[in-house]
Amino acid sequence: MLEVHDLPPIEEEGDIIYKALQADELEQTISCLAMIFSEAEPMSRALKITYDEMRGFSELLCSKALNKRLSLIAKDSKTGEVVSFSLADDFREWPPEDVERTNEKISSLLALVNDLDDEYKNTRKMINRGEIFHLSFLGSCCHYQQRKIATSLIEKHLQLARMKGFSTAVAEVTGLASQHILIDKFGFTEKVRIDYKSYVYHGVHIYEGIEDASSCILVEKQL
Repeated sequence: MLEVHDLPPIEEEGDIIYKALQADELEQTISCLAMIFSEAEPMSRALKITYDEMRGFSELLCSKALNKRLSLIAKDSKTGEVVSFSLADDFREWPPEDVERTNEKISSLLALVNDLDDEYKNTRKMINRGEIFHLSFLGSCCHYQQRKIATSLIEKHLQLARMKGFSTAVAEVTGLASQHILIDKFGFTEKVRIDYKSYVYHGVHIYEGIEDASSCILVEKQL
């Protein structure tokens, strides 16, 4: 079977290089994810997850993503900096083992996502390995966010998913920007929704403070 690292390794668009995540970019990608998701992601902000708390989670995610060989990054060709990432896996293998044990805040963050995934899985009789391509974490550094780099990564990721033989792509989208990109630009459709303000974790409405989005949504696209 064709592996992501068997693909042409570099595709340049202006000063941005799109490529598969490899070992020498791992540390930068870990830092990029930890920074973006501690500062800008709605659920992380509601839980007041710090950079250091997110970093342990990011290390585990990115290391496992590297081994799965399905994740992509974008680099600035002038600085060599990783400026955007799109982590992906086979939905049959999500969530990764031990990922919830990072700390209690991460466990509460993933609880809603797992509830969303379970509702989706209950709508299907069976999910086979190699069937559903899972876009799990996507982001761009703040000074690159207006350049549509994340949109280009999604487009390349969907091309990769088709090449690898996946029939469906799914993603859990937590904010208005990611929901707009996947639904309006790429034609994903909503399958499951959980409202933030009504969600209860251990008796507490932990997301009632989120104002910029009403729900976390699992979206799906047939490839």
